[in-house]
Order: sequence, then C-alpha cells, then structure tokens
Amino acid sequence: MNQFSILIITYNEENIIGRCIDAVSGISDDIVIVDAFSEDKTVEIAKSKNAKVFLKKWEGYSEAKNFGAAKCKNDWIISLDADEIVSEEFIKNIKKLKPINNIVYQINIKGNFLGKWIYHSGWYPSWKKRIYNKKYFYWNNAIVHESLVGKIKFDLKNIKGDILHYSYENINDVKNKSDKYARLLAKNMIKNNIKPGFLKRIIGSSFKFINTYIFKFGFLDGKAGYLIAKMNADIVKKKIYYYDLFINEAKAKK
Repeated sequence: MNQFSILIITYNEENIIGRCIDAVSGISDDIVIVDAFSEDKTVEIAKSKNAKVFLKKWEGYSEAKNFGAAKCKNDWIISLDADEIVSEEFIKNIKKLKPINNIVYQINIKGNFLGKWIYHSGWYPSWKKRIYNKKYFYWNNAIVHESLVGKIKFDLKNIKGDILHYSYENINDVKNKSDKYARLLAKNMIKNNIKPGFLKRIIGSSFKFINTYIFKFGFLDGKAGYLIAKMNADIVKKKIYYYDLFINEAKAKK
C-alpha cells in the first residue's frame, strides 16, 4: 500500500471518478487528484473517497502531471486518466511488482467506444508508459501526446492486465472531445513550427479514414469501427481548420 502513489488528472468527471478511485484503493492509500476547477461534483466525490485534491489552472497535461507528481508522497507513480478503471489482473500483478528505478512500466489500455470494447482500429493493444519513479522521470512539455522523459537511460517493461478506458459516453461526447483534441493538436503544431503540407490538406482526412478502417482492421469492430474511422478523419480536417484559424488570429493581433 505504501509503494505507489496514484496520480489522476480530472475535469468534470463526476460520472466515473468514483469508480476510478475505488478500483485503485487496494493498490495505494495515496491517491492524488489534480483538478482543473471542475464545474460538477468531481472534487466532492474525490474527497469523499479520501483522495487528496489539488486545484490547478489548466496549462496542459504535462504541467498537471508534473505538478501532481510533486504532491505524491511516494517516488513511484501510477499515472491514470479519470475515465480509466484498473482491472483485477492488473491489481494482482502490480501488487507483486518490485519496481526498478531504471525501468518505466507500461500498461495496456483497452478502450470502450459507445458501450463496445474495441480490439482493432489502432486501439488495441495500446501500451502506454504510466508507471515511473518521479526522481528519475518527468513529463515533457508537449501540449498533447505528452511523454515521459528520463534523466537516466531506461528500459521498458509491460505489466499484464488491461486498464479499461471508457472513452466516449455518447455521440455528443465524441464530437466535443474530437473538437477539443483537434484544437490541442493544432496548437501543438504551431508550438513546434509544423505546417500542414499540400497533400495533408487535400487527402489527409480521407487517408486517415482508410488507414483506420481498412489497414488497421476497423471494419472488424463493426459500426463502432466505422465511427472511429470517421472520427479520426474529422480530427485531421478540424486540426487543419484550427491551425489556419489560430495562425490568422495571431497575424491579426500583430
């Protein structure tokens, strides 16, 4: 119970944060929530579950995770999203783990899309670096697709047991999260001075759909696979739209 701290980033997660915390309560007695001033009952629920809650203005995932890691009492961190539920197999294996400082441990994320578990479409398996020693690792400053950076050379090791990710509740949730994700991707492109090329503008969206639905076997996921492919294609289109919008807004301010 004292080996790991659990770090969870939240914003308006009242529908699932309780389940997320309950699932990890048998792993650690140090559960740290970094909340971006939720407007629902997320904070109230987290506190009722004896989690330590810290409010922080949203400045990106990396900023929130590094801030939260500093608040954890243990050096070893298990980083989770608020809509992720650890499985019994993961709990069993993590309890047996004797972590080594120069290893970052990966967990496999199994996504649920509108009530259906997804095994294709590029979603599964999906190994993510989530268990690390904060004395040797930290999150880079990427706006999106944040990644762990090591102060030392390190190896990767997988922990068996899926993390169940309840990604989208309904179609409106898909639209809202896709729009938010496209905005973040556009800002990240501008930050890193990446410009969408001619081909990306012309066929980028169509290629993304084909890649997801055909080459990543999305069709095997049925209707959900089609919707995921369409969502991915829409994100590409929206990302370029927001890139142009943000660039033009910046020019107008000069």
